[in-house]
Amino acid sequence: MARPYGQEKIDLWVALALVASSDQGIGSGALAARLMGLFACTERTAKDAVAILRRARYLEPHTDTRDARRRSYRVSERGRIVLAHPYGWLLLRFARKLFTGCPSRRGSHWQHALTTSGALDSQLQRLEQRLLGTPQSRASSDPPGGSRATHTPGPVDG
Repeated sequence: MARPYGQEKIDLWVALALVASSDQGIGSGALAARLMGLFACTERTAKDAVAILRRARYLEPHTDTRDARRRSYRVSERGRIVLAHPYGWLLLRFARKLFTGCPSRRGSHWQHALTTSGALDSQLQRLEQRLLGTPQSRASSDPPGGSRATHTPGPVDG
């Protein structure tokens, strides 16, 4: 029997949607604070979620024109594609496994092996191509009546 994936305190899909709802972007500290309030998690967990989205290039950093020390985040085009796709939540779970700063021992070994071989980003890109693919390849594999999966955003309890 397969082991469960593990607890996820923050749903990355919801976190990405939260940033997408802000027109001018959202500051790093403000985003972490909103995630802490929304998911009742620690600051470390909230900052790790932001770092995962940033490392996977689903968030773009923007420097404030008035104060170069301040940074805000906006959803990248890549992030918008993930948000719009029915399998986007699954891709974000995989991105968490690849880019988390708090991996399990097993995940840490896997991350290290991928980082030293330079394949960390290519793993995510390969999965993006498989899950998000072209519209023709998705249409042929979907059952009549639409997509196989839908995502209901909300905190994941485990």
